[in-house]
Amino acid sequence: MGAVYAERQDRGETDRESRWRVLAVVGHGKLAAVKTDVVVAGTRYVDHILLLRVADGWRIAAAAWGPAPAS
Repeated sequence: MGAVYAERQDRGETDRESRWRVLAVVGHGKLAAVKTDVVVAGTRYVDHILLLRVADGWRIAAAAWGPAPAS
């Protein structure tokens, strides 16, 4: 999925116009996890982002994304 995202970015296609929703935030010390979702072209995507607190703010330590599983 990451390669597809990178190819779209290279073509100038973004989903910045899309409305992202924060579904959950969990923090503990210097770590925080965020779950977001967005609907693009009729497909719902879910992102999981792991953040690490450093001296000058938060940095993305890891991220995973893809189409939401069928419910």
